[in-house]
Amino acid sequence: MVVRTVMRMMISKKPKPKMKEIELNYQPEQTQTITRAVFDIVKEHGPLTLAQTWDRVQEVGLKQLTSKTQMKTVMRWMKERQKLRQICNHVGSQKQFLYTTWFTKAKMSQEQPAKPMEVPFFGFDFVKWVEAVVPVTAISASASASVAHPPDDCASCSVIGSPPTYLIWRICKRLPHVIEILELNADKELPKFGLRIVFPEALSPFACICKNEISAGYGSVYLLYVLSVSGVAYLLSLRDISTYASSFVFSSNEFLHINTNVSPDCSPITSATAMAGCLIVGRNDGSVSCFHLGVIDENAQGFMYELRDDAALSRLWGLVSSPSTTNPLSLHPPNHPKVHPTIQPAPTADQ
Repeated sequence: MVVRTVMRMMISKKPKPKMKEIELNYQPEQTQTITRAVFDIVKEHGPLTLAQTWDRVQEVGLKQLTSKTQMKTVMRWMKERQKLRQICNHVGSQKQFLYTTWFTKAKMSQEQPAKPMEVPFFGFDFVKWVEAVVPVTAISASASASVAHPPDDCASCSVIGSPPTYLIWRICKRLPHVIEILELNADKELPKFGLRIVFPEALSPFACICKNEISAGYGSVYLLYVLSVSGVAYLLSLRDISTYASSFVFSSNEFLHINTNVSPDCSPITSATAMAGCLIVGRNDGSVSCFHLGVIDENAQGFMYELRDDAALSRLWGLVSSPSTTNPLSLHPPNHPKVHPTIQPAPTADQ
């Protein structure tokens, strides 16, 4: 009884009707152009999904295909005529159908790579520079070469405050006497203006920007330390970069300068570093000099310290590395006189 019922159902079941062939409503020349373009895209970048193929079609600018549905119909037409083939790729628990050519080996990966994303590129060439000038001084005009010229462009970044402010500086080989500064904030748009400071002489690859912890009055928020190739150190008091106007000239109250070559026989400078109120330079003879630029007057006791002889350096290294030392080495003379900061930015018109 059961067998008869099963046989009757099998016999009475109608076969699946054959699907009608797809026809494209294009001229023969248009059909050839479209199918050739789609074939080349799949052959070069495949296997591709329908969405990925549509992105490629839009990139090449195929005007005959105005919608994703039209492209899908064309690809089904090409599949029927065995111009393309469809494969199935398993991504986790889901299936992914891809199109490829008959001449391309299928890449059946378990995980498709992430689609590249275009992001805007920001460079110095899109910035309008506001020029500020440091006036010529007697020291900068008479000093001789002490630091090697930078062989290439040099740049760095300082991060100040919270939320952070990023101050990017650059010294170009073609403009060795200029430093360019750009101020970036995470909560603001990309800046359209930057500050270009022109010095009276060429600069070394060293520069340092830090928060003004010496005197923050009159809108001064940053300190800029630079070192020229002649060994002259400059300390500039800076406001927000966006507040400067074109053809600005730093007044005597807004910058300090000192010749780090304290004697005629000073060796060339090979390294430098700085922090708020302190500039340290190292020379190729092993000596190290520390200048309290902006904190103590240059003529006062304690403005400059120097370690020159090998014995002093060896003693300092021994004291630092020895855990049993009870009397640490003091580089600062006791009770050295303090004076008020010498950088006083010029008051604004409102004040």
